[in-house]
Amino acid sequence: MTLGYLQRASPHVVVLLVVRLVVLLVPVAARGARPGPATTPLAIVGERDQAAQALRERLLIDPRFVPAAIERARVIWAVGDLSPALQARVLAQVRARGAGLVVVPGRAPAPWLRALGLTLRGAATRPITARATALAPRLLAGDVVWASAPQLGARYRLDPRSDPRRDQLGGASQVLIEATAEADGAREPLLLAGSLGRGRVYVWAARLTAASNRELLLWPYCGYLFYWLSSEAAGERPLRFADWPGAPVPGPSKLGLLLLLLGLGWAVTVALFARARAYSRAHPELATTFFANERANAAPAGPGGGDARGGWSRIGFARPLAGFLTLTSILLLLFVPYYWLTNILIPNRVQPFPQAKGIWDFSWEALQVAWFLFDAGTFTAFVKYFAEYRSKDPARALRSAQFFVWWQILSGLVFVTLASLGALLILPHTRYSYSAHFVVLIALIQYPGIFGLMTVFFQAYQRFDLNVGLDLLSDWLLRFALQIPCVLLLRAWGRSHPQYGEAFGAALGIGVGFYLSMIVTFVIGVPIYRRQGLRLLPLFLVHFDLGTAKQLLSYGLRVVSGQVFYRAAKTVERVVISLLLINYTEWLGIESQIHYNLMFLFPIAYRFFETAMAAISESHGNGKHTLTQYYLARFLQIGGLYAAVGASLLWALGPAFVRQAMEPQWARAAEYLTLAALVGVFFAPAWLSDMLQKGAGRPGLFALMLGGEQALRIALFWVLIPRLQFTGFYVALLATIALKVIVGWSINHRSIVRVRFFAWQMAVAPLLTGALNYALWRLLAAALPPLGSVGFTVFFFGAALLSFPICFFALGLCGGFDRYLAEELAQAWRMTGALRPVARMLYSAAALGWRLSPLHDRFPITLAPQAAIEAQELEQSHGAVGPRSS
Repeated sequence: MTLGYLQRASPHVVVLLVVRLVVLLVPVAARGARPGPATTPLAIVGERDQAAQALRERLLIDPRFVPAAIERARVIWAVGDLSPALQARVLAQVRARGAGLVVVPGRAPAPWLRALGLTLRGAATRPITARATALAPRLLAGDVVWASAPQLGARYRLDPRSDPRRDQLGGASQVLIEATAEADGAREPLLLAGSLGRGRVYVWAARLTAASNRELLLWPYCGYLFYWLSSEAAGERPLRFADWPGAPVPGPSKLGLLLLLLGLGWAVTVALFARARAYSRAHPELATTFFANERANAAPAGPGGGDARGGWSRIGFARPLAGFLTLTSILLLLFVPYYWLTNILIPNRVQPFPQAKGIWDFSWEALQVAWFLFDAGTFTAFVKYFAEYRSKDPARALRSAQFFVWWQILSGLVFVTLASLGALLILPHTRYSYSAHFVVLIALIQYPGIFGLMTVFFQAYQRFDLNVGLDLLSDWLLRFALQIPCVLLLRAWGRSHPQYGEAFGAALGIGVGFYLSMIVTFVIGVPIYRRQGLRLLPLFLVHFDLGTAKQLLSYGLRVVSGQVFYRAAKTVERVVISLLLINYTEWLGIESQIHYNLMFLFPIAYRFFETAMAAISESHGNGKHTLTQYYLARFLQIGGLYAAVGASLLWALGPAFVRQAMEPQWARAAEYLTLAALVGVFFAPAWLSDMLQKGAGRPGLFALMLGGEQALRIALFWVLIPRLQFTGFYVALLATIALKVIVGWSINHRSIVRVRFFAWQMAVAPLLTGALNYALWRLLAAALPPLGSVGFTVFFFGAALLSFPICFFALGLCGGFDRYLAEELAQAWRMTGALRPVARMLYSAAALGWRLSPLHDRFPITLAPQAAIEAQELEQSHGAVGPRSS
């Protein structure tokens, strides 16, 4: 009855009902407030610089601890170097009156160590990782996840055994936190506990106020660690992390607000769906006239294929190739600002915290399995069926789009509901409690689920230039441009809320910037969509029926079975890494910096290979096997060119760029960049294998390959990470992706389509191209005098920009082009719209190399003539008009 009422009600009535619910629930939330506990006097003495102030703020997160004079304090924190008189006052309070004491050493720790009977064995600065010992109490060892702790720098090497002549710390202090020194393998005590007279004493070996230990003060568990020490020193029983009011997790008080927002979302969504359904029944003609204006505005191509609109109406590799040229032209124009933004400005100035990047990426990757379950493969099914039915059954194509839109909206709302409730009720009581806020934020990104619609639509519509352009705009420009103000704003918020801290705020800023980039991209995409002669309203109507739902879900669920294996494995992978990899939040932040920013040419190429699914779905679904073979050959050929540009540049100059242009906290990325780029070489054939399996309607095979790859990878993680740590992570990636390429293409060849391998064009010519580019920049870098940070950065940017035309020219010179590809390139660059000048420059470089090559047209892809015939037959069967270009 309630659902029927909501379907008949207007949105205004629904809003009034929700407001009334708010009025009823607010008093309930207010009644839940309880008075706070009694206060504990706490004295903080010693240094007062900026770093010491940050430590003070974290000590006073819990309102139960209030500042007090030494003589009144139940616990005293001695930060840095104290005068002899002040030290004497503190020790007297501890010995005689039983006050607790926590010592944080400064630049001259000798007075404290003599007073406590500890022996100084030297100082150290080499980064180490911390862990709780077997002597640590349960809360310190269990509630604090030490595997997520950042590295520690400046510290003193203390002998935990007290001087036997001076019974200062109970004869022998206990080591609660220790670290393994990489230099000699000895255990270094980091936090010692003992007694002094009537009082409890805790001594840090680490200089917590040193710049090299800044990350520890920003760690989500730092506030609780200090709270635990203060409570134990004062002789009080500390609360568990999830129950502590100062923990950076959403508390029960936010549950009422969450329920109100969820109720509003459900009411409005149901009301809008009912309105859309009623309007669709009143206007059934909108389903059949969706493409009417688009077809009326579609002009035929000229004899030379120079008209962009006509060129996009022609079936063939020129369409994906135009998408490739669009992608590469944008990369060429944006490489320097993007690289400067993501590898210099943001990591050095805006978001200089590896652990913040790791915290966000851990939560994002871990939650993807849930989102893909709720997506149910409708994204892939929509692209496939829209591309397949666009010409032969336009109304059916539109219905697939409508079902996709509403499935995203409704499943996104379910996802938000379940994920948010889990984040507030369950996650705070696990080892991943600090991720609760990020789970809620990531869940909100999936609702209403329509902000990526324009990008996905243009992929299904096979306007790959618009698809690639919007995708790059969202994920590779706006995402980072909007991240800057969001991160800076939320960093400031974190500074003013020590409960969360600056790094926590920065991680939130990453997510908010991503969400805003999706919204802005949708707003920009709508007028571009309307310029195609298409109306926006029909996409949000409900002409689809049960048959449409069954078709898309039947295909989508078979696809998502593979994606679920993959995403579930990615979630398990993140959990395994968090269990096995020491200092995993920082390492995951570094891995993200390597994968998405330093070697972004590889993941960004995925946008080009995504276009293969629509093209293959169209050709394979209509029985054009030679055209399908031709697509595969060309995609692998262009994939080799991408690998040549990206790998040769990173191998030649990447590690030096990291060391010279980036801040020291990112320097560890240089050690793994070469290995990561080697993994990237296998991306192109692996992605194309996936697209072939999905486009050919073999989701079961796709599921099997993804599931097997991830299962093997996780098994290798268990074996390799404990032995090799972060190196083991990349060795496992390399082994599994290489095996997937070999096995996947073997199965594709036998069960989907006979793959024609043209060794020179697909492997030898790209390999020679990459070798030439690598040798050029290595020789130049060796010949130049020391350039300094700024000079080398300019040199790297120049090398990156020139690598594009150089590799296009070198590929042509090495015989990697034939006359068929040259003709398609000539057609494709004319289809790139405003990017024609850049695309033409790339085409001219390739054409010049091809004309000068001693291997001119020696290695043609012989499938081209028959593929062109099949493409023309496919056009004629769909009613296409106008002559084809040569």
